[in-house]
Amino acid sequence: MQEIIDSTRRVNLNNESLVLKICYGKTSLLLSGDAEREAEGVMSRQYRSFLKSDVLKVGHHGSKTSSSDIYLHYVQPQFAIISVGEKNKFKHPSPATVERLQNMGASVLRTDRLGAVVMESDGERWSVVDWRK
Repeated sequence: MQEIIDSTRRVNLNNESLVLKICYGKTSLLLSGDAEREAEGVMSRQYRSFLKSDVLKVGHHGSKTSSSDIYLHYVQPQFAIISVGEKNKFKHPSPATVERLQNMGASVLRTDRLGAVVMESDGERWSVVDWRK
């Protein structure tokens, strides 16, 4: 049966983006795409503790509409990577999002300040690779 979509309802494509969890040994990485609070809420209700990951690629460039409290409660990242352009017109990341991540103890790594962020896992722990060497 084909789903009927109300043509007046606007679909938020950010919440349709791919979210991927990668596990290697005892380590894991969660790539949140452009997911915003609505999608994070669905994932939190459905996957709960499965979301727990050492590294989080923060959704939607760290905007104020991503990285909700409930989602971060389940993910509990040690590292939070925010992929964002320097001086972008959207002023991402949101200071509130960065503060939420820092308050939960995550090391926030931003591409607008560091350039590319390269992480490496040996299956036991993650480390940040200095790719400029």
